[in-house]
Amino acid sequence: MSEKDKRLQRRSMIFKVCIRSSFGAALLGLFIGTVIYLRSDINPILFATLGSAIGGALIGLYSS
Repeated sequence: MSEKDKRLQRRSMIFKVCIRSSFGAALLGLFIGTVIYLRSDINPILFATLGSAIGGALIGLYSS
């Protein structure tokens, strides 16, 4: 495999990871926003912090 092929393969892998994590972050934001809107009795700052921490870890594990 030539050096150019390795660079193209690496670039394609990075692009796929960025697309997956962006899609996951959009879904996570939609989920957090919907839950906070529908359940006003939940502390929004605490829920958003915990939800994004757990979701970010899952997105990172799935993307890599």
